[in-house]
Amino acid sequence: MRETGLWLCLLYFLAFGRDKALARQGRFRIPEARLLLYAALGGSAGAWLGMRRFHHKTKKWRFQIAIPALFLTQVGIIIYIIAVLTLKVGV
Repeated sequence: MRETGLWLCLLYFLAFGRDKALARQGRFRIPEARLLLYAALGGSAGAWLGMRRFHHKTKKWRFQIAIPALFLTQVGIIIYIIAVLTLKVGV
């Protein structure tokens, strides 16, 4: 399970890098809605890292707000699930 999360994080990180490379070449790009969807589907950590590493979409307000908000929401959900599972197991 943990490996799947790492692969997804890497995939979304690379999507931002790919889009930046396409932008530099003046070629057809990954739509912003798709990049945001990737982040919403669990890829917010990779998206945030990709934004910072590739300096991509960092000035767009939708990304400035949405990516950190999605990240915090996803972390909160993970913490909640872990807390619920811990209570059920009794650890």
